Amino acid sequence: MSKLISTNNILNNSLTNPEKEFIDLLGHAFEKRRSYNFGRIFALLSLKADSIEKGLDQQQIFEIINSNFSENKLSISTVSRVLKSLEQSNYCESIPTENRRRKYFTTSSFKELILTRLSQNFIEWKKLAEDLNKLKANISPEDTENASLLTLVSTFHLIYQIIVEDYEKLMSSISKRIQNL
Repeated sequence: MSKLISTNNILNNSLTNPEKEFIDLLGHAFEKRRSYNFGRIFALLSLKADSIEKGLDQQQIFEIINSNFSENKLSISTVSRVLKSLEQSNYCESIPTENRRRKYFTTSSFKELILTRLSQNFIEWKKLAEDLNKLKANISPEDTENASLLTLVSTFHLIYQIIVEDYEKLMSSISKRIQNL
């Protein structure tokens, strides 16, 4: 396959009401950790650009979102920024086209992305628990100036230690169930 692919024109930018609802729901789901627009553009790519051949360029994404969501329109610069973030986070890939635009498409199944994200969370939390434990060990219990800090660090360490222990068990179960979908 050539490294350059031809652009496909989407004749109809309109989305069905369930497609719009899906895009809006994922937008809100991603709003807390990423951004509303990150979730919406990821949802659109998952829905309409799940392969290289179906890839969408920045302009197409801009037009689809803006023609279907009159109250939550995007600027082309926002689309560009979100696509860069999606690509850096491995939620999508891009490939150049013959007219020097890039086509964006999802690269793996959503369940693979979820499992990767859950695994990354576990690694982050485990490291945080370890770092908090090291910090706690470096604060002397006799140091009255840092007594409240020691209490706070100890509490956070215990909380993250519990999360890590329970999350490890839960991850195994989640992984098995998601793989069977």
